[in-house]
Amino acid sequence: MDRRQLSILIVDESDRDAILLERVLRQEGYDLASQRVDTAESLRRALRTRDWDLVVSECRLPRFSAYKALETIGELALDIPLIVVSETVDEIDVVALVKAGAVDFIRKDNVSLLASTVKREIRASGRRREEMQAELDQQQVRAADVERANAQAQKLTSENAVIAEIGRVISSTLKFDAISVAVAEHIKSVVPYDRLSMAVLVDDGDSIRVRFVDGIQLPGREAGHLLTHEQSVTVHAPRTGKGHLFELEQPDAESPQSMYQQPFYDAGLKYGLAVPLVSNGQLVGSMVFRSLRPDVLTRHELRLAERIAALVAGALAADRLYQQTQREARENGVLAAIGRAMGSTLDIKTVYDCAFDALKDLMPVDRLSAALILPDGEHLATNYISGLPVPKYAADEVYLIKDVQLIVIDSKVGHLWQGDEYENLSHRSIYIASGLRSQISVPLISEDKVIGMMWIRSK
Repeated sequence: MDRRQLSILIVDESDRDAILLERVLRQEGYDLASQRVDTAESLRRALRTRDWDLVVSECRLPRFSAYKALETIGELALDIPLIVVSETVDEIDVVALVKAGAVDFIRKDNVSLLASTVKREIRASGRRREEMQAELDQQQVRAADVERANAQAQKLTSENAVIAEIGRVISSTLKFDAISVAVAEHIKSVVPYDRLSMAVLVDDGDSIRVRFVDGIQLPGREAGHLLTHEQSVTVHAPRTGKGHLFELEQPDAESPQSMYQQPFYDAGLKYGLAVPLVSNGQLVGSMVFRSLRPDVLTRHELRLAERIAALVAGALAADRLYQQTQREARENGVLAAIGRAMGSTLDIKTVYDCAFDALKDLMPVDRLSAALILPDGEHLATNYISGLPVPKYAADEVYLIKDVQLIVIDSKVGHLWQGDEYENLSHRSIYIASGLRSQISVPLISEDKVIGMMWIRSK
């Protein structure tokens, strides 16, 4: 006979009754490990010494009871089935014990039923353990997912903070050389490189002048030297407007670009990414990152470099577009302030407060509010209000998406309403009465999906 392992705790004052229970189970083919206890202390001690499959308890004992046994098991947070085996069966006790957690109630004069009950409960207990383990496994998977998401969020927050700081540096001066040095100090924390060069288009439009180099220096490739478009790794940038990853191959004497890149190839700087510096749709320069290792610069770094390049390009065009650059600098300052808030806190109210204060430096803002689209897709729930109070409209308000909201959400584009156009919008009289006569409505977009709206209102 295939003997199955079974460990049981017997709560009874009678050795004879305990032996009877053991005999019944052994006859059913169980390889039994058992222990008899008759007090709360001895039960607690036994439960702590090993894992038990089952507890079989007399209903009432002089110093203990099945009720107390269930309490003790619960206090220790154990999932062990308890079967009551008693001389007498009282219906009140049966109901009470089942409610307390007992899985079955058997009379001692019908103890032969114990084997089938044990078999059933062992199977049920096994299923519960499997379900608990499956749930634990799922929790671990979810925890790992959360940990990965948190790590990604922290990395994104850190990158955004660095880029925001670059924006702040750029907004602090119009001197390109000063910007280059400051930007390079921050870039390396998010886009690691062994050499970084920044170049600008010269007036003739046919040549590029390297204005800044950081990292490995090469003779003839220092800051200040000129090269043609054909020699540059950004030769296709004017046509595509996009950056790209590259790997240098063995130089070809027939190719101007290949021969220009020979010193980089010889120095081991074979891996890199190049991004154009584009301002107002016009190419004004380029940034080239180079690495000695093939696994450092990836598409992720390329995306970051493109974001950084967008900031640097504005500085390079400052001498021609001074007024526009000043405005862009102020806007970058606002984005930097909001970015710093996002990088320093997960409290959305703090971020909104920072945005409200920052926006005041750019435009007349008297009230800022925001709302998120509820899961039904038909309602908005206000999650932020600051500025001039308006009767009726308060935080936590839930309302149907209509007119203005539908326009903004469907188009995914911000809209400006002012003057008569604003007054003619339905349900705007309460804002007009409060003195707010113009409104900018913008969608809140995440992963190309509108998740909410923000309203900037002014007198």
